[in-house]
Amino acid sequence: MGGGKFANGAASAAFTQMYNAENSYAQKGTSVLGFFKEEGVNVLLWTGQAVGGAGQVMLGGAICYGSGGLACAGGALIGAKGIDNFQAGIRGTDSVSQQLLIDVTGNEQAGTLVNAGLDLGSSAFGLLRRVPKINAFGSVERSLFIRNPSLFEPAFRQTTNNLLRIEALTAGTTAVDGVR
Repeated sequence: MGGGKFANGAASAAFTQMYNAENSYAQKGTSVLGFFKEEGVNVLLWTGQAVGGAGQVMLGGAICYGSGGLACAGGALIGAKGIDNFQAGIRGTDSVSQQLLIDVTGNEQAGTLVNAGLDLGSSAFGLLRRVPKINAFGSVERSLFIRNPSLFEPAFRQTTNNLLRIEALTAGTTAVDGVR
């Protein structure tokens, strides 16, 4: 699995959650097949939420670092949302932000859809934001005097295929969870 140590840890933690939940089903006398019938989709959603949260934390850090500290407030908000999603995915519960949005809207479906929209919006922003191009020598292309738009490209062009697949999976689980 790609994505670095943090994303791998997120996936490992999600599978640990699944294993622990499966053990509690075994103690109740429920079979492994029964566990997957009852929790199979939820395990996929929890894993997607944890991995997506890890991605949001990394995006928040990249925004702060890439802006030279000028956009740290926005990066911190995205990172905090990521931490919230990560812990909710590991615990197998709704995120704190989702619970707050449900309280604010007074409607569970509306709060869940707004939360999913925030997650999908940060995902789209992360993939579409303009980043400096990397030249043939592996270093950032820089203009000496002006900010040259031709020296920037959307971030997804520098993203590996494996990370794009993970992004699609986590976005898909967000969308499924939003309409469930």
